[in-house]
Amino acid sequence: MATRMHNCLLVSPLKGQYQGLVQQLPKTREQLDMYLIQLEAHTYPLRTGAGGENRLFSLLTWDTWAFAGCLCMFLYMMFLAEWARISQATGGSMNYFSMCFATSLSMLDIFTAEFWIRWRTQITFQLIKLFFALTAAPFFLFTIGPLAKLFAHADPTAWTRGGRCVRPDPNGLSAYLDWLKNDVLKNQRFADELNEHFPAREVKRLTRAVVEGERKLANAWSRPSHFTRVTTAEKIRIDEMLAKIVTEEKASAALYKQCFPDKVLQAQYKADQEAEELMTKAANEAKKRKSRMVPRP
Repeated sequence: MATRMHNCLLVSPLKGQYQGLVQQLPKTREQLDMYLIQLEAHTYPLRTGAGGENRLFSLLTWDTWAFAGCLCMFLYMMFLAEWARISQATGGSMNYFSMCFATSLSMLDIFTAEFWIRWRTQITFQLIKLFFALTAAPFFLFTIGPLAKLFAHADPTAWTRGGRCVRPDPNGLSAYLDWLKNDVLKNQRFADELNEHFPAREVKRLTRAVVEGERKLANAWSRPSHFTRVTTAEKIRIDEMLAKIVTEEKASAALYKQCFPDKVLQAQYKADQEAEELMTKAANEAKKRKSRMVPRP
């Protein structure tokens, strides 16, 4: 049987691929053994450290099996497509075992770019990707309110540039307060201007706003469901207060640019647009005057 399969492949359109596979088989087997050893070494801490008590490990196991199942389904569907293509190309002259081997050999094109741009591959991949997304349904439960904390027994954390582990602040209120306190109020370059050219009560309002914002930021984590709304509203309130106190008429150019760099950029962009329009208008008028001065034949 093996001899008949060998002879059929030598006279089939896949003769070149078959001969190349036979030559590369020993080298491929050595590489596969090496990859299996590396995979076992990398997964050893995960496999031995679970201990049956890590709840996240059970979800990771589910996700891994779901991925493996979707991958097998994708390969099987593409195998059937290649089977039909080869059967049509050979006119059905090959027997069952030869077709199995020839289709498996043709599936090696999966490592080439041409395989992934075929319309069959694109449609199959999108279907399998949708099915894999649906297997993530068990994870959805742990994104609702306090269920995530009940499952993992941990609070969400983030890292600062200095390497400190802190509570996450997706709205940027903590960074905004830190910038306003250190780069504006406590910056010697701008602190003197604020004390000399601005009323003391307005500077105190800004200082109290920073303190109150830090207090609200710390208390907002007691109700995580309202954290985003509370911190966003507080950031908008302080920003509007800063805009009423530090105006373009009262502040110096440096202080105004430090507090509102976006407004400075917008004003500069608008001024450049107006200057460009004036230049274009002047050039058009010059062309009209020149055309009028040209004598007619």
